[in-house]
Amino acid sequence: MAGSPGFSFRSRIFFWAASIAGAAIIRALSFSWKMEVFLEDEAGDLGFGYDDPAVYVTWHRRMFGFFDFFGKRHVGVMISLSWDGEIVARAAAHLGFAPLRGSSTRGAVGGLHGVIKRLKAGKPAGFLADGPKGPPRIAKPGAVHASAGTGAPLVPVAFAAREAWVLNSWDRYIVPKPFTRICMVIGRPLRMRGRMGPEEAAEQQKRLGNEIDRVCGIAEGILRGNRCVRGLRRFPPRS
Repeated sequence: MAGSPGFSFRSRIFFWAASIAGAAIIRALSFSWKMEVFLEDEAGDLGFGYDDPAVYVTWHRRMFGFFDFFGKRHVGVMISLSWDGEIVARAAAHLGFAPLRGSSTRGAVGGLHGVIKRLKAGKPAGFLADGPKGPPRIAKPGAVHASAGTGAPLVPVAFAAREAWVLNSWDRYIVPKPFTRICMVIGRPLRMRGRMGPEEAAEQQKRLGNEIDRVCGIAEGILRGNRCVRGLRRFPPRS
């Protein structure tokens, strides 16, 4: 895989097998879910196609629910250059994503350059705002820089699951159980100014984190039966 560090032949065989198995498990789980997708009104202008530049952002713990929806749309995602990142990158490619190698801990500059290049080419990209290792629910600067450098909107997204496994990880990672109900919410886009000083950039990171939390709350509320949230519509609309 382009952009991957050098690995032995035995490692590459393992990566190949593990990524195929992982992608198959994710597909099977995703196929079993009863999923509803809601848009905030301001998100209605997004095309959700292969040629609609936007930066979709969520928390690391809420990543699992998006594999099917955004994989089908070939969203570019920045993935670590680490050993386990190689498995994730290959599995992501099997699911339809465009892996861009690098993270906030390894290969950050190269990975961010790949995201910006993709956005300038008119393609969508995605970020885990607090990934890959936290601290949890603290947005890092990558997504804000990518948006400011390209003019592409930042779009906070979240999902909630009625039944899920919660892993004992640094962020309490969520894996929805088979056949459960999933609610996904795509929030209103945020626009970043092209030139920002350090203080303004930090404020925008905080704003982004607050928006992700807000959208998470909407998704959780819908699952609890609160369907009176204003400014929401289904995607795709019911016929």
